[in-house]
Amino acid sequence: MKYLELSILNKNYLLFLSYFIVVLIREIINDFYSSTKDIIESFHKYYTYSLSDFLSIIAIIIIKIRSKGIKKNNNAEKINHNNSIKYIYYNPEYENIKKIIRIFIIIILISLFDFLAQYSNVIFNIIQKKTDSVINKINLNSVLIINVITKYIFSRLILYTPFYKHHYLCFLINLILLIALGIIDIIQINNNNNNSLMAFFYIAMKILSVTLYSIEDVLAKVIFEFYSISPYILLLYRAIFVCFIAILFSIPFIFIELPDENGKNSCVFTRIWKIYDNKLNILTIIGMLIIQFIYNINIFFIIDKFSPSHMAMASVIGSFGSLLNSIIIFKNVELLEFFIRFILYFLLIISTSIYNEIIILKCFGLHKHTKSIMEKEANMDYIKNIKPNQSIDENITFSENDEQESISIVI
Repeated sequence: MKYLELSILNKNYLLFLSYFIVVLIREIINDFYSSTKDIIESFHKYYTYSLSDFLSIIAIIIIKIRSKGIKKNNNAEKINHNNSIKYIYYNPEYENIKKIIRIFIIIILISLFDFLAQYSNVIFNIIQKKTDSVINKINLNSVLIINVITKYIFSRLILYTPFYKHHYLCFLINLILLIALGIIDIIQINNNNNNSLMAFFYIAMKILSVTLYSIEDVLAKVIFEFYSISPYILLLYRAIFVCFIAILFSIPFIFIELPDENGKNSCVFTRIWKIYDNKLNILTIIGMLIIQFIYNINIFFIIDKFSPSHMAMASVIGSFGSLLNSIIIFKNVELLEFFIRFILYFLLIISTSIYNEIIILKCFGLHKHTKSIMEKEANMDYIKNIKPNQSIDENITFSENDEQESISIVI
């Protein structure tokens, strides 16, 4: 009896491999950065991230140039339809204006959530400096699971993605892992920090950040799915709005003095040149501009080609890449912690694969509402209706095209 079915991956799944590689390169480049321990680095880091999105202009220009020839050919083949139907109450200009307004509202919301997710870290660092608190920012394993769960929840609330048995199974697995690892994270952060209030504030900030990113990802899917906006265009508009909000956010800090790494108060922006005292930092920042753009566009491509829940799976794969970096290159993780996190990521990859129907469990009715099974049943019904007298092999696998096939494995 077949208890397990694996979907054959099409070429779009190479996006997950590229995301994995980009995460590895991103962390290696970041490791070359020489920190000054000044609060200005928090501002500078997220300014760099926002500016990197403007590199999408290059891709947009290239696409425009390549599409000019195609547009000329299409114009030559156009047929003038004089007998087209005209609707009495239909106003295309009004409908287009409404559509544009909706698009810009969603893009502004995406930009706002992206800004809040990033600059919540800046606010935390400012409060930490002002209160003279020392927080050891450990790797919070539970935050990764919250990232996965929130993407599922907001997909249900905004995209009306239905939940079936296999989805609830994944939720159960994630909740068990969340409770277990949440307790471990709290114990670990209490042991490493004396200021419990700031430690819990740090946890709350991280949870808020991943939640905002999850909402942003789901809204991005709305833009791609219902308004056919290119990921490059969305990235460019997000860059414009986030940079504008960041400028407004930064203006008060021209007049507010913040302590540097030595505790001396001054305007934070007068210290930005300290970052460039180390010439290697210049090359590192240029590298981060490029790799951050590739990282962001990769995220949008995964959401566009698949869904926000697939992006949750990509996040787990990226975290697995970070773990490999920690043990092989950076050597900054203990062996026990490595194995704990390795098991966690393995279980999460299995869970997200079941949720996204890459792995289909054919028991307890967990497979009934999966896409591949429903397609097979529809194909079987179609053939039976067309050829009722012909015997049909129950094990035949049907597919709509070469990119959507499945293979059954007996276990």
